[in-house]
Amino acid sequence: MTAALRRHLGQRSPEVAPAGHAEPGKMKMIHLGCGEGYIGRRLGDLTGLVQRSRLAGATHIGWG
Repeated sequence: MTAALRRHLGQRSPEVAPAGHAEPGKMKMIHLGCGEGYIGRRLGDLTGLVQRSRLAGATHIGWG
């Protein structure tokens, strides 16, 4: 995660426009998009979670 943060230092992720995809007889998929810098903010949030978890004694983090 630290490497990902270093790669994005001083750069903002581009804005992603909303998009949809549909095929007959299949589920329609819609991506609502995200604003500029969204990925960096989420990486920062995840880094904060890791740091707080380590302070609390955690050795592993999982989700799902």
